Amino acid sequence: NYPHHLVLDDYGNAYMYGTYGGGTEFNGENLQLFADYNCGAFVAKFDCNGNVVWHKAIARTQNENCNAQYMVLKDNRLYLQGTVHMQPYEPIWFLDTVVSGSSLSYHYPDNTFPWISNNSYTYMMAFDLDGNMLDYDLFSLYKEDLYSYDGERIGSRTYHLFDQYGDASRPVPFAIDDQHNYYMLSRWRCDGMPDSLGNIIPQKMVLKHNGVDITDTLMPEDTKYIYRLEKFDRNFNHQYSKPLVVNINDTNYKGLDMYFSDMSIDADGNIYISGHAILTYDIGHLPVSTPIDIELANDNHIYYYNTHFHDYTNLFEQGFVMKLDNDGNALWVRHPRNYGADSGSEFYSHLLDESSGNIYISGAGTPVLSFDASLFTIFGESDTLINTYEPHSSFAAYIVCYDTAGNYKWYSTPHTIGCGIGSVAKYNDKIIAGVMWGTSLTCGETTYYPSEQTMGYSICQWDVQGNITDAMQMHCVAYDRYNYSYDTRVNSTGDVY
Repeated sequence: NYPHHLVLDDYGNAYMYGTYGGGTEFNGENLQLFADYNCGAFVAKFDCNGNVVWHKAIARTQNENCNAQYMVLKDNRLYLQGTVHMQPYEPIWFLDTVVSGSSLSYHYPDNTFPWISNNSYTYMMAFDLDGNMLDYDLFSLYKEDLYSYDGERIGSRTYHLFDQYGDASRPVPFAIDDQHNYYMLSRWRCDGMPDSLGNIIPQKMVLKHNGVDITDTLMPEDTKYIYRLEKFDRNFNHQYSKPLVVNINDTNYKGLDMYFSDMSIDADGNIYISGHAILTYDIGHLPVSTPIDIELANDNHIYYYNTHFHDYTNLFEQGFVMKLDNDGNALWVRHPRNYGADSGSEFYSHLLDESSGNIYISGAGTPVLSFDASLFTIFGESDTLINTYEPHSSFAAYIVCYDTAGNYKWYSTPHTIGCGIGSVAKYNDKIIAGVMWGTSLTCGETTYYPSEQTMGYSICQWDVQGNITDAMQMHCVAYDRYNYSYDTRVNSTGDVY
């Protein structure tokens, strides 16, 4: 079970959206299940006292995963993005109805959507705050019918708009601006398909909305072009499809994986995206020149300064945050610099605070190690990540602050052995986040210890200069620091969710 997102309305109600497996219940009622071990998506509403008001299973396919990805609360509507796959002869839960094969019969006669058997879709679903579905749209990347050089039909296939390799724990963000344009991410997979003689036939792909082609045929010829930003107007008329990466200077790489953790839009329609990138090499290949340059649009760059000296297939993660205008043009990208063979960094969720002109990002990186001073992460020009409490920990979680012009301001890491920090909230010039930690956590003159010799968990507070000022310890029996909460929210009266 992965509860991805939590949002609060103006009346003190909370809404949770996530992916569930087995044994999930609300108010003693189990979510709909089949006799397999796959997952589905759910959404639930809680009142201000924590009571469940309503809950729904969004999509749950027998023998196929249906993942929740991201939720936005806009103009008193909930917008949910997730994935679904229609099995040819097996049933699927859709809200309160079971459907099968290529038929979709439910009690919303004004909406008709072209579910096709054995196809994969990304859905965008709108709910009112009482749990009624208002609209529903389907998107897919469609690999056109391919034929070999001898005329042999190879076949066709659909994909989700953005596939995280079936990893239900990773979000795939989207955003909606004040003109109600939608900004969604896509991942155009570029692998060709083999014919019976072993020839690889280049693939042709189009983007479909409710079964209708909305882009010209694309034939991406290199994996560096597969990550795109898609813009739709409020009626889902397609505005553009723009690649986020335009070049990589090292031609020996085998692939690029980009994980996008969070997305937000300011009052001027600028888009902020945080995440991390991973370059993949053939086993045994040694990058010989640094920096390795991942070029974004408008001459913006993500650089790798570290190399690896082992038979690994991946360079380590490189966290980043980027700003784009509403036409999809990159304005700037910022990232820490990682040095040494095994150093890396990741950026997770972020808080865009327009009142202060700052963006606060939770993340993790490699601090200077007492046993290997060649490994470290640097913010800005020379601000080296240091875990002064435990110099032997090769992992340090942090909050890092940039302003909306891309200037680095500060980072802050809790005084503890390797920890994880959830998303960031802000109230009355105080920054609040959940922190999972090990062994002990020191805040001021107080040191906290785990509840049951496992991991500790605290709600921590920082001032806007990055100084940790308070901590509230929670009872916790987790065994892994990565089990931290994804979302932290604060309502208008200062209550923390």
